[in-house]
Amino acid sequence: MVNKAKQRKTAKRREPETPARLNNERIVAAALSIADREGLDALSMRRIAEELGAGAMSLYRHVLSKDQLLDLLLDEAYSEIAVPAKPSGKWRKDLREMALQTRQVLKRHWWLGPFLTSRPTFGPNYLRWFEFLLAATADEAPEIQRRVRIIGTLFAYVTGVVGYELGEQETNRRHNLTPERKRELAAPHLAPILASGLYPNLAKFVEHGGDDPTEDGFAFGLDCVLDGLALQLASRSSNAARRRAAKLPRRARPDV
Repeated sequence: MVNKAKQRKTAKRREPETPARLNNERIVAAALSIADREGLDALSMRRIAEELGAGAMSLYRHVLSKDQLLDLLLDEAYSEIAVPAKPSGKWRKDLREMALQTRQVLKRHWWLGPFLTSRPTFGPNYLRWFEFLLAATADEAPEIQRRVRIIGTLFAYVTGVVGYELGEQETNRRHNLTPERKRELAAPHLAPILASGLYPNLAKFVEHGGDDPTEDGFAFGLDCVLDGLALQLASRSSNAARRRAAKLPRRARPDV
């Protein structure tokens, strides 16, 4: 009789053990794992509960809705970017580092790029990333709108390249394509086009092979974007200085 009472007592103690071990961190980690493997369409509270070995309703004690879960998921991805406490004072260095890190996060979580445009981004990790970028460009571009345009231009390049890279990887995976197989499949279509002699530069491209996405290729494009931004900022600064000088009394103007 004593043993049965102990068993009942033990069973009552163990029954809530799994829900009690649930927390936001575990739930978001499970959601992130599912999204990385299967995409956002596979996410549901029931699916996450199965991943954690818990009841679906127990998740709602920690996450109020799937919408809240998606917000947490987006912000969790941005937590992987190591944002410095403050800018270095070298805007180009800071933007370059953030671009490189952001690219790696976007590639690691392939669903994130399109997701960014469909959700409000008010999580602390995302906001810390954005605040740092605004601060890093403050000296070069005092106007907030200008800073936003600089950041938007840079990350349009980052997300564009990553989107192409991920699309290429998915196509190759789905159809089991290698570079050699792609050339083999394209050859019958390209042969009459190249034979026409109308596309000499295309012929050189085909002869020497395409430039598949690489770290060096991304860095080249990134530096081109930063070079262009630097030139634009320098031109803007020079024009502003000329306008200020033109407003000064003749005696106060700097000698030329």
